[in-house]
Amino acid sequence: MLLHAEEDTEKNEEKLEILLEGCHNKEWVSFTTSKEELKKLTCLICHQIAENAIELHCKEHEETEQLLIFGEQCLKKYLEENNGKCPVNQHCDCQYFKNKMLRLQISELVVVCPLQYELTVGNLSKQEKEEHNHTSKEGCETDVIVLNDSSCNYKGKIADIKNHLKSCKLALKQNTKKQFDLMTQQITLLNQQLKQNEERCERLQSELQVEKNQTTLCL
Repeated sequence: MLLHAEEDTEKNEEKLEILLEGCHNKEWVSFTTSKEELKKLTCLICHQIAENAIELHCKEHEETEQLLIFGEQCLKKYLEENNGKCPVNQHCDCQYFKNKMLRLQISELVVVCPLQYELTVGNLSKQEKEEHNHTSKEGCETDVIVLNDSSCNYKGKIADIKNHLKSCKLALKQNTKKQFDLMTQQITLLNQQLKQNEERCERLQSELQVEKNQTTLCL
């Protein structure tokens, strides 16, 4: 049971890192913004919502009408792994700049609490997920998160998410649960050590009794 609790906590932390680090999870953002509207904000490498949006302006793409947008982490990682070659057509000397307008637009996208999102998505049936995706494609704002007293009703800008998580009731609950699990694990280890010590004492007492019996026989 303790092992399962630790695995669940680790999975939640991994999911949260995915949501907050690098480009933003498109499914998360599409809970409050239509996927059609998000198309122009999508990183061309990971196909998520570009974090710290960067736009290519290589001379090879001067005639391209499409905005060539990438998340900063995605593009820099790609260039490091591919000797600086452009991710669009593999030419050398890839040129890019920070698109401040898109960065501002993305930072002001309204989202729900990522922890509440994970809890909600985890409890959705396959049919409900399909209905949500269909609604998002049509450009309608979705409202599949059912809130109660134990839910987080946060709804605000992506730029404010990290500050929100410092006081989010779900984040505090996760931290409390993690601390409880660690304490439980420590108690379990102490009980195991105590049992081992008791078994060792019994073994020593048994050996001592054998020696006493042998000594008595010799006398």
